Amino acid sequence: ADIDGPKLGLQVAALRAEGLRVDSMICDVRDAASVESLAERVSARGGFGKLAHIVGLSPGMADWREIVKVNLIGPALVTQALLPLVR
Repeated sequence: ADIDGPKLGLQVAALRAEGLRVDSMICDVRDAASVESLAERVSARGGFGKLAHIVGLSPGMADWREIVKVNLIGPALVTQALLPLVR
C-alpha cells in the first residue's frame, strides 16, 4: 500500500519480478477511511503475518502538522485497524 500510485506500481512490479505474489492498493495513512479500506482488504484475504510500516516525513519535507499526521497519527491508525488481523 502506498499513497503514490505510480511508485506503488513500480514496487509491485519489482516484487513480482522476484517471484513474489503481491496485492496492492493506494492508501493514505492520514485518513481513517483509507486505512479502514486497507484493513477490509487484508481481512478479506485472511489476515497477515508480517507488516512493515515504512512511512515518514522529515522536517524538510513538510510542515509540523503534516509530519504529525504522517509520522504519528498514520501509524496509530494502521496499528488500530490491522492489529486484529494478525495471524
